Amino acid sequence: MVALPEGYCIDSTEVTRSQYQAWLGAGPATSNQIADCAANTSFAPDATCLAEPEVCQGTGCGDHPQTCVDWCDAYAFCRAVGKRLCGKLGGGSVDVTDYADPTLDQWFNACSSHGQFMFPYGSTYRGTACNGDEYWSSNYGHNTTLAVGSLATCQSPSSSYASVYDLSGNVWEWEDSCGPGGCSARGGSYTFYQPYLACGGIDAVAVVTRTFCLAYVGFRCCS
Repeated sequence: MVALPEGYCIDSTEVTRSQYQAWLGAGPATSNQIADCAANTSFAPDATCLAEPEVCQGTGCGDHPQTCVDWCDAYAFCRAVGKRLCGKLGGGSVDVTDYADPTLDQWFNACSSHGQFMFPYGSTYRGTACNGDEYWSSNYGHNTTLAVGSLATCQSPSSSYASVYDLSGNVWEWEDSCGPGGCSARGGSYTFYQPYLACGGIDAVAVVTRTFCLAYVGFRCCS
């Protein structure tokens, strides 16, 4: 984890498939969940989702972000390892309307270097700095995840917020911020472009049904 000046820590990368599988192998109990997740009967990634062509396949995927898990799975993992799904500075969930307030939202604070930048790396968009659609267009590849932290350009230039990677692109990240329409996912993914890859702005927040498992949504933890 990386300690930030605001007094909390955030994972330097998205939770990887290897990390998540190690947790699953320990046999976590689905009975020990918050009330909103009482109906969640399995923490296993959705098999149909994992089989989608844009999901990394084969034996070399352990360092890629864990996708195809729903909000309850992400919340449970972070709590089980002594952390929490990133939410409000000071503790608890962050209101969905505070997504661009660096004094309230842990994820946005880290991504924007406490409101300094529009993107993790600065306020001028650079299409290949992080893993978005333009990265693949420039490299003539098939859009998919990359190993976490593999793009050194996708981090803050500020020493106080550096070494937190992939807050833009790679995968959208579940956040402890839920309302009637669903829960927030932040930062865009490998299939998205400029407005969605920003730290703030309405396009950079996706409201997703809590139970959905998607090939382009993962998560990281805070503490």
